[in-house]
Amino acid sequence: MRLTPIRSIKAELQTQKVDPLQLDKLTTAKWISLGQALKVDFIVATLILDSKAEKVEKPRFLDTEGVVKMKFWLIDVVREIPLLNGKEATFRSGSKHEHLVDLKGDDRQVESAAKGMKESFSDWLKGFPVKKD
Repeated sequence: MRLTPIRSIKAELQTQKVDPLQLDKLTTAKWISLGQALKVDFIVATLILDSKAEKVEKPRFLDTEGVVKMKFWLIDVVREIPLLNGKEATFRSGSKHEHLVDLKGDDRQVESAAKGMKESFSDWLKGFPVKKD
Protein backbone atom coordinates (compact mmCIF):
# COMPACT_ATOMS: atom_id res chain seq x y z
CA MET A 1 0.00 0.00 0.00
CA ARG A 2 1.26 3.45 -0.88
CA LEU A 3 -0.16 6.57 0.72
CA THR A 4 -0.57 9.75 -1.31
CA PRO A 5 1.29 12.74 0.17
CA ILE A 6 -1.01 15.23 1.88
CA ARG A 7 0.30 18.10 -0.28
CA SER A 8 -0.89 16.25 -3.42
CA ILE A 9 -4.31 15.68 -1.87
CA LYS A 10 -4.64 19.33 -0.81
CA ALA A 11 -3.59 20.51 -4.29
CA GLU A 12 -6.16 18.28 -6.00
CA LEU A 13 -8.92 19.33 -3.61
CA GLN A 14 -8.08 22.94 -4.45
CA THR A 15 -7.96 22.20 -8.21
CA GLN A 16 -11.40 20.58 -8.08
CA LYS A 17 -12.71 23.29 -5.72
CA VAL A 18 -13.54 20.86 -2.92
CA ASP A 19 -13.80 22.21 0.63
CA PRO A 20 -12.28 19.57 2.97
CA LEU A 21 -14.84 20.56 5.61
CA GLN A 22 -17.70 19.75 3.21
CA LEU A 23 -16.78 16.16 2.32
CA ASP A 24 -20.29 15.04 3.18
CA LYS A 25 -21.57 17.05 0.20
CA LEU A 26 -19.50 15.08 -2.37
CA THR A 27 -21.18 12.67 -4.76
CA THR A 28 -19.74 9.25 -5.57
CA ALA A 29 -18.83 10.60 -9.01
CA LYS A 30 -16.82 13.44 -7.41
CA TRP A 31 -14.99 11.00 -5.11
CA ILE A 32 -14.11 8.88 -8.13
CA SER A 33 -12.96 11.95 -10.06
CA LEU A 34 -10.66 12.91 -7.18
CA GLY A 35 -9.29 9.37 -6.99
CA GLN A 36 -8.63 9.19 -10.72
CA ALA A 37 -6.87 12.56 -10.69
CA LEU A 38 -4.69 11.40 -7.79
CA LYS A 39 -4.04 8.06 -9.57
CA VAL A 40 -5.14 6.00 -6.56
CA ASP A 41 -7.05 2.73 -6.30
CA PHE A 42 -8.92 3.65 -3.11
CA ILE A 43 -9.93 6.76 -1.20
CA VAL A 44 -10.23 6.56 2.58
CA ALA A 45 -11.69 9.69 4.17
CA THR A 46 -13.02 10.73 7.56
CA LEU A 47 -14.91 13.83 8.64
CA ILE A 48 -15.38 14.69 12.31
CA LEU A 49 -18.87 16.12 12.75
CA ASP A 50 -18.80 16.69 16.51
CA SER A 51 -16.36 16.15 19.35
CA LYS A 52 -16.89 16.63 23.06
CA ALA A 53 -15.80 15.50 26.48
CA GLU A 54 -18.37 14.18 28.91
CA LYS A 55 -18.00 13.67 32.63
CA VAL A 56 -18.76 10.10 33.70
CA GLU A 57 -19.48 9.35 37.34
CA LYS A 58 -17.55 6.38 38.71
CA PRO A 59 -18.03 4.76 42.13
CA ARG A 60 -15.17 6.73 43.71
CA PHE A 61 -14.43 9.56 41.28
CA LEU A 62 -15.51 11.58 38.25
CA ASP A 63 -13.87 10.57 34.94
CA THR A 64 -13.84 12.15 31.48
CA GLU A 65 -14.89 10.27 28.36
CA GLY A 66 -14.31 11.48 24.80
CA VAL A 67 -17.24 11.30 22.38
CA VAL A 68 -16.77 11.83 18.64
CA LYS A 69 -19.37 11.73 15.87
CA MET A 70 -17.76 10.92 12.50
CA LYS A 71 -18.53 10.12 8.87
CA PHE A 72 -16.49 7.65 6.82
CA TRP A 73 -15.90 7.06 3.12
CA LEU A 74 -14.10 4.18 1.45
CA ILE A 75 -14.25 4.49 -2.32
CA ASP A 76 -13.00 1.82 -4.73
CA VAL A 77 -11.82 4.12 -7.52
CA VAL A 78 -10.89 1.26 -9.89
CA ARG A 79 -14.32 -0.39 -9.72
CA GLU A 80 -15.99 3.03 -9.31
CA ILE A 81 -18.08 2.02 -6.29
CA PRO A 82 -18.37 3.21 -2.70
CA LEU A 83 -17.66 0.55 -0.07
CA LEU A 84 -18.56 3.01 2.70
CA ASN A 85 -20.48 6.05 1.55
CA GLY A 86 -20.73 8.59 4.32
CA LYS A 87 -21.38 6.04 7.05
CA GLU A 88 -22.06 7.97 10.24
CA ALA A 89 -21.15 6.66 13.67
CA THR A 90 -20.46 7.87 17.19
CA PHE A 91 -17.53 6.53 19.19
CA ARG A 92 -16.73 6.81 22.87
CA SER A 93 -13.25 6.51 24.34
CA GLY A 94 -14.61 4.49 27.23
CA SER A 95 -13.38 4.77 30.76
CA LYS A 96 -10.79 2.12 31.36
CA HIS A 97 -8.67 3.93 33.90
CA GLU A 98 -8.44 2.73 37.47
CA HIS A 99 -6.88 5.83 38.98
CA LEU A 100 -8.33 8.79 40.81
CA VAL A 101 -6.92 11.39 38.40
CA ASP A 102 -9.31 12.73 35.78
CA LEU A 103 -7.81 12.64 32.28
CA LYS A 104 -8.00 15.71 30.05
CA GLY A 105 -11.08 15.78 27.83
CA ASP A 106 -9.18 16.59 24.64
CA ASP A 107 -6.96 13.53 25.09
CA ARG A 108 -10.04 11.36 25.46
CA GLN A 109 -11.58 12.90 22.31
CA VAL A 110 -8.45 11.96 20.34
CA GLU A 111 -8.75 8.41 21.74
CA SER A 112 -12.38 8.14 20.59
CA ALA A 113 -11.54 9.44 17.08
CA ALA A 114 -8.69 6.94 16.72
CA LYS A 115 -10.99 4.18 17.95
CA GLY A 116 -13.60 5.19 15.35
CA MET A 117 -11.12 5.08 12.48
CA LYS A 118 -9.70 1.74 13.60
CA GLU A 119 -13.13 0.15 13.97
CA SER A 120 -14.43 1.54 10.68
CA PHE A 121 -11.52 0.55 8.44
CA SER A 122 -9.80 -2.39 10.19
CA ASP A 123 -11.60 -5.20 8.32
CA TRP A 124 -10.81 -3.62 4.96
CA LEU A 125 -7.17 -2.90 5.87
CA LYS A 126 -6.54 -6.58 6.72
CA GLY A 127 -6.34 -7.19 2.96
CA PHE A 128 -3.23 -5.02 2.74
CA PRO A 129 -0.25 -6.56 4.52
CA VAL A 130 2.37 -4.17 5.85
CA LYS A 131 5.58 -4.24 3.83
CA LYS A 132 8.70 -3.24 5.72
CA ASP A 133 11.53 -1.66 3.73
